[in-house]
Amino acid sequence: MKKTLLFTVAYKQPHLFYKDFFNCIQEQDTKEFDLLIINEGINLEQFTSKLSIDVNNLYASGNIVDNRMLAFNYAVVNGYENILALDIDDYCSSNRISTIIKALENCDIYVHDLTLVNVYKQLYKDNFVGNRFHYGNIFYKDILDKNFIGFGNSGFKVRLLKGIQVIPNSIIAVDWFVFSIFLLNNVTVIYEQRTLTYYRQHNENIAGAEIKSIQQLKQQINILDKHYKALLGYMIENNICKYINEINEYINNINTIIIMQLYERLNNYIKLRFKKNDYIWWELINISVKEFNKWQA
Repeated sequence: MKKTLLFTVAYKQPHLFYKDFFNCIQEQDTKEFDLLIINEGINLEQFTSKLSIDVNNLYASGNIVDNRMLAFNYAVVNGYENILALDIDDYCSSNRISTIIKALENCDIYVHDLTLVNVYKQLYKDNFVGNRFHYGNIFYKDILDKNFIGFGNSGFKVRLLKGIQVIPNSIIAVDWFVFSIFLLNNVTVIYEQRTLTYYRQHNENIAGAEIKSIQQLKQQINILDKHYKALLGYMIENNICKYINEINEYINNINTIIIMQLYERLNNYIKLRFKKNDYIWWELINISVKEFNKWQA
């Protein structure tokens, strides 16, 4: 058994996505990792049989939170030191895993950039995070109202999972919630651009930087509402006072939209106010809700 675990969740996707995923796994410049597949019943033997690393399968529950917890528990029980993930519909640079393993010798969490592509691997947006954040240390304030740290563009020490006892089943943006808890506990996080994940943009992605419809707006508002309320509960339970006022402000702003059913007016406001697409995940919706409520007052 190696010290590093890579996990993915396998669900029904076009054959090309599987091929790209397993090709990039085979092309990694290190074999010092094991692969765990949380599998929803997909037969992947034609791909896994060609890999020169250890592969294990666990049956998926179908629930986003439970699938993540399966991988986390597997890493803890089996004594891994490092853990990272890659979505089954994405692919990454050949040096991603070796870069993360090396970086985690000097930090708790390592974060790298990602490039957005379409379903055919055509470039959508290069270096999505880019220099929005200084290379080096990242703190909770950097992801308070936005998120760029996902399981697919990071790696972290397994021992951090001891602080994640329960993830509420209501949470959809599991990555954001988990890394928020990590960063609220003052771990060491390094952000660099030494490797990339290629993140496919398609209709099944639950989160995006853009808002293209009222339905998507409602979905994002609902995800934000659950995220901040669950995070507030965690902070109160663990006596973390810093950022509580900011979290309460976000909750109040979101509640105003939900209670007064202002989705259509907010959607029109976003179209008029925000022309450029320079926002990362959850940033546009948080900025627009805050500004819209001030404009309404």
